[in-house]
Amino acid sequence: MENQVVLLSRTAMGAKGAISPINGQFGSVSPVRAPSDRREDNKPLVTAHKEVDVTAARTKRSCRVLAMSLRRVTEYDVAGVRWARELPHPAMGDLTLRLISRVTDHSDGWLVLGLVGAAVDRPRRQEWLAATARVALVELTARAIKRAAPRERPNLPDLPPLAPTPTPQSFPSTHTAAAVAAIGAFDTLLPGSALWTFASVTAFSRLYLGVHYPSDVAAGAVLGRVLS
Repeated sequence: MENQVVLLSRTAMGAKGAISPINGQFGSVSPVRAPSDRREDNKPLVTAHKEVDVTAARTKRSCRVLAMSLRRVTEYDVAGVRWARELPHPAMGDLTLRLISRVTDHSDGWLVLGLVGAAVDRPRRQEWLAATARVALVELTARAIKRAAPRERPNLPDLPPLAPTPTPQSFPSTHTAAAVAAIGAFDTLLPGSALWTFASVTAFSRLYLGVHYPSDVAAGAVLGRVLS
């Protein structure tokens, strides 16, 4: 009997490793693992460090590219404003575009147009009111963006602005956004050619008067088109 116990014990030791008594009985003990230099995801720590370095390098490179792009856009913006301000400025042209700028401040002209249309054209009253609301929504959205991204208006010492502005912020052009939004909002109520012409003149006036950069006007046009 003793020989059988010893034989079984030796067999267990050979199959499962060390044997230790537990509560007067024999049981297997899990082998102790050696320290490992690998993560749970089975990647060496050295490789992980390299991946972090590569990510940091890519981030720095992206930041440099972004900074260079913004600098280039700023250069083009200043050049665009200077070009528009150095165009011939007849007195009648200045007066006309200043008047358009004043009438469309805060989309006042578009709101008045929509409300008058709703009062006169009773069969399409709801359409006029809906169109007016769409332009108002674009105006409010553009103002919110201006507050979130306060970019200063053009400031060329030798070419000052030709019109007063309701706010010191420049990006995006709310005049342009509202005028482009009006194309889609009033397209079934007013002639499309007239709307496109007025929107184009409004967008150009922002550069002509020296109160916006080209990128401000472009952003306003995209915003008005998307939201209308």
